[in-house]
Amino acid sequence: AVPQTFSVLIENREWLRRNGLTISSDVSDAMTDHEMKGQTAILVAID
Repeated sequence: AVPQTFSVLIENREWLRRNGLTISSDVSDAMTDHEMKGQTAILVAID
């Protein structure tokens, strides 16, 4: 097997938006639901 290399970003939605990634309304709504419960919501982006 040949090893593969990936870039991984783990950030909040605003950082990802500022860096050109699009977040669907479904995901954003789910994150808001968690945040309203006092939970920290993060996103993971893998190329």
